[in-house]
Amino acid sequence: METLQIFSLSDLSAKPDPSSSSSTFAAHRLNRHNTPYLTSVLGTSGLCRILYASPGSALSIQLSESGVRTSCDLTTYVTSTSSANRDNDNDNNNNDDEEQEDADENDIPFDRLSLQLKTILRSSHLADAIAELASTTPSVLVLTATPRSPYLVLSATGGALGTATVEFGAKEAEGGVLETFDCRARWSGRYRFETVRKAARAMASATKVSIRADGAGVLNLQFLVEVDGDEKERHAFVDFRIVPLLEGDGDDDGHGQEEEDSD
Repeated sequence: METLQIFSLSDLSAKPDPSSSSSTFAAHRLNRHNTPYLTSVLGTSGLCRILYASPGSALSIQLSESGVRTSCDLTTYVTSTSSANRDNDNDNNNNDDEEQEDADENDIPFDRLSLQLKTILRSSHLADAIAELASTTPSVLVLTATPRSPYLVLSATGGALGTATVEFGAKEAEGGVLETFDCRARWSGRYRFETVRKAARAMASATKVSIRADGAGVLNLQFLVEVDGDEKERHAFVDFRIVPLLEGDGDDDGHGQEEEDSD
């Protein structure tokens, strides 16, 4: 969507100078308004050409109007259809353990049968916690879960400005923010902070987030995003999987061996 804004005009107050040789182009930009999807734009005369030559090729969008043509090529990626069959916790149907996920060879493996942590909370609460911890410029994020309060603890370490901790000490039934929480024994995992922050945009867009961790320490963040659509298609899910740091990694300057990735 950000790339498509090249078709827009950032300064609507600007008006073309009829005496200018570029007045045709200026009028062309003004008529397009500040977004290519407004009714005023879609109703204008012109030609829109969308081309996708073959799997993996660029998605080409060309707009022609008043003798001016704007072209945009978007890079595309070919993924396995199995990635669209991932389970989701956020529908609260509690049927995820019965579903089988077709793992792509490039997927980070996640064992749902050996869950050490499973909790659901509003995504804004997680986003606020990550933003608070980021103020210390940390290199490592430590997640700790216990069967008793404080249930979920996020700690930022390795930062130049010290350490910081955010605790989620109460469930929703106790007046807290954790809608659901399941942890049978104390568990802790360490992750590179910048890798977790890559999910910041999803945190800001989603309404809820499911946080899970398996026996190998792989962290799964699954975000519920509300979108426009009919009753059956008004929700979308954004899924991240993050591999934990090995013991000793990320304790020095935060630029150690890259041991994790996100899906």
